[in-house]
Amino acid sequence: MIRKTFRFCGFYLLAYALILIFATGVGFAANLVNKALVNELAALKGMGQISAAFIGMTIVYMCLYFFQRVNGFIITFGSNFFKYRVDTIFHRIFMWKSVNEPQVQFLKKGFMDQYSFVGNNTGKISSFFQNLLTVVCVNFGGIVWSIALFVIHEPILIVYVILISIGTFWVNGYVSKKEYELDKQQIEQQRFHDYYKGVLTDKRYAKEVRVYRIADFFYEKWVAVYEKLRVEKLVLSTKRV
Repeated sequence: MIRKTFRFCGFYLLAYALILIFATGVGFAANLVNKALVNELAALKGMGQISAAFIGMTIVYMCLYFFQRVNGFIITFGSNFFKYRVDTIFHRIFMWKSVNEPQVQFLKKGFMDQYSFVGNNTGKISSFFQNLLTVVCVNFGGIVWSIALFVIHEPILIVYVILISIGTFWVNGYVSKKEYELDKQQIEQQRFHDYYKGVLTDKRYAKEVRVYRIADFFYEKWVAVYEKLRVEKLVLSTKRV
């Protein structure tokens, strides 16, 4: 999966990584300039004049501050653009492979379980790489930045950063594993859910549903499966929080 992602989506991965690095770098640079600006202002106190260095740092800080304000928009735009492109690519790959599968394969339960599992999770591939890039380009950079500051000012706080980092990575890894196991566990029920929903909402079945008056029957079936899937996912989401 990783090899295919880099093969088909390498450009989008690189572009999104650069956006995250830029946004993180702007935040760090703004803090450094702000610190230097305050120190320069303290040095000029009582002199009755403003230095060229102070004016230059003020202009630089204003530019960095502007980029800080629009960082959220830049990251959101980059995230949505990346997700849209990557999801589209993998959805097309999935559909191309599906078309080339013999029709008899779709009559086999094992194949359909795998087919449903992959089809329902193609959108998670982009989320996986988004989270990975966020960890590498933002979280890891923040940890390094924090440790550097603590080494200078409060070395004892390095222990706090390390403990929090280990705990965060462990929790995310544990919950991600549980989410994968739950997705595998819910394959068959998810297929029932999709079937009932299709019968109730697809116009191709509207005539039969009305003629045989089976809407209530299928609706009750759909609600039962939906509630079961929802509760199981809600329990895991609550644990994550």
